[in-house]
This record gives sequence, structure tokens and C-alpha cells, in this order.
Amino acid sequence: GNEVNAVNKANDPECKVRFAMCFPDVYEIGMSHLGIQILYDMFNQWEDVWCERVYSPWVDLDKIMREKNIPLFALESQDPIKDFDFLGITIQYEMCYTNILQVLDLAQIPLRTKDRTWEHPIVIGGGPCVYNPEPIADFFDITLQELIGGKIGYDKSPQKDDEEYKLLLLKKGLINETDDISEEDAKRLIQFAVDNKDYLIKKKD
Repeated sequence: GNEVNAVNKANDPECKVRFAMCFPDVYEIGMSHLGIQILYDMFNQWEDVWCERVYSPWVDLDKIMREKNIPLFALESQDPIKDFDFLGITIQYEMCYTNILQVLDLAQIPLRTKDRTWEHPIVIGGGPCVYNPEPIADFFDITLQELIGGKIGYDKSPQKDDEEYKLLLLKKGLINETDDISEEDAKRLIQFAVDNKDYLIKKKD
């Protein structure tokens, strides 16, 4: 976690949201992925967000972590992923599907979204494989086909819609793209989540 350009906001009082960005493969493969580097930089430009990286450990380290009951942790702070607000997982190829389950299990996060509470991070899936998210939909609270730049370029929803989305958030712990929801509504839902970070964190507490 001490590479050139690594970001550490451990002592930053402005940082209120913890985001773990996961490439579900070993560090030697995932660290060179340009998409992760772009998102890492983008999120960390937001003063109130600290984005850290996490990778799937090799089988030898996996064995030790399970034996010692060490939960999967972030590269920069070495804080447990289960204590973060969001866990974003990029899904670049189908061969990493089992690694996703390894990451969740090693992080001590329930595998299925229906078994999670606000005590767990919101698990987001992105990348090429979410164009067909159904095989892994049960394990993600949200799947995104595209990331919208900046802090989501949409106006805040009207209050009436905010309440509707709030009910959706409470019902499913956000929502899967496989549900019957339009792309526009999905973007507005993400906007609501961004605009109401304090509310989401309060619900987790």
C-alpha cells in the first residue's frame, strides 16, 4: 500500500465514506488494470471519500488468514473490508467468479445479498461481465454497466422520488440491475445514494 501515488487519508477529518475497490485476482494481475487506477484516482479526488484497494490473496495466504481468523483487509490502511461503507468489485472475466466468493467469504461478509444487513458494506459489481449479471446477481447489491463520471451528472430527485428510492434501499440494500428498473431510474437511484451518504451510514449504525 506504499506504492508511488498510493493515497492515505487515515488522518483526514473530511473523510467520511470508505470505499474498497477490489480486483478479484492476485495483486500481480490486478494492480496493472487501468480501470482500477482510473477509479481509484477519481474517488480519491472527492474530499469526503477514501478509496482503497483490495485483491484476492494467493492460496497460501488464504490458508493462513483462515487459520488465524484474519479478515480480508485493504491494502492502504489494512482495515478489514467488512468495516467499509462500500465494496466495489470489477468483474473482468468469468474465471474470477469463484474469486469473488473467496473475497466475500474471507472478508467475513455474507455471500448472498439477502443475508446482509446495514452492518455490512454495500457490494457493487461492475465491468464487462455485468452485461449478463444474472449468474452472480444473488451476490451483489448493485451491478453497474457503466460508471458515470464525477459525482453522477444528474439532478437530485424530487422529494417524492427520494422517499420511493429510500424504500427501495431499505427493502433490498439498494437494488440489482436484474430487477425491473430502467437505466434512468438506476442512475437516479445511484444519485440518491451519493446525495444521502450520511443517511446510508446512519442506517448502518
